[in-house]
Amino acid sequence: MKSLMQGRRHLLLLNLGSLATAEWLPTDIGGCVLWLRSDLAYQDAAKTVPCVADSLIWTGENKSGLGHDVVQATEAKRPIYLTNQVNGLPAWDFDTTDDYLKAVAFTWNQPEVIYLVLKSDLGYVRRIMDGNGNDSGTVYTWNPPINSISMYAGSGIDTGLQPGVNTWFILRIIFNGANSSARVNNGTPVTGDAGTSNMGGFTLGMRADGITQPFDGQFAEVIGYNAIPSDANDTLIMDYLTGRYL
Repeated sequence: MKSLMQGRRHLLLLNLGSLATAEWLPTDIGGCVLWLRSDLAYQDAAKTVPCVADSLIWTGENKSGLGHDVVQATEAKRPIYLTNQVNGLPAWDFDTTDDYLKAVAFTWNQPEVIYLVLKSDLGYVRRIMDGNGNDSGTVYTWNPPINSISMYAGSGIDTGLQPGVNTWFILRIIFNGANSSARVNNGTPVTGDAGTSNMGGFTLGMRADGITQPFDGQFAEVIGYNAIPSDANDTLIMDYLTGRYL
């Protein structure tokens, strides 16, 4: 009996140890529809050839488990995979000419919440992201003031937030009609009416048309939800991203 009890205690301790060391993931929160991470990129459509230093990104894998990876079939329009860019981790580099990645259309309606880890190299009018259709949920930098964050989904918010050029930061965007907001790192959100258009997909580094105002800078991670996380869950997300990158 004593041996059996000791065995059960040992198993319990092992299980508790496993729980204590389990890695928190963005998909631990319900409603995750998009999870792109810079180290999960491929040189082909089939995701059989992982990216290496200075290779071109055909596919950015969506780790939400729902499919709809972001892709770029045109070689000249693929961003570059750069190693050791932020906290020893890689980044996807967009060249301000024609680079972008886009998912096929999928259901993504307001409220839409997006966390992006990025760095802008040029503080003029450049699209950070969009939905599936033009301006269905777009975020862009504006000048003046230089590198100020703006957002639009039928109506515009010029937030005045200025994260700076060549500085890594976490941008949280909420598209939720009159209660939309933008926040840089753990600062105070700027709220307003961004309109009621639904994203219906995701475009990274360009307007949805693949032509207008390409981004100049780098991305390390993008997480998207179809519901607004609670304050506690927002803290978990920010702790995860801050610990990983900043």
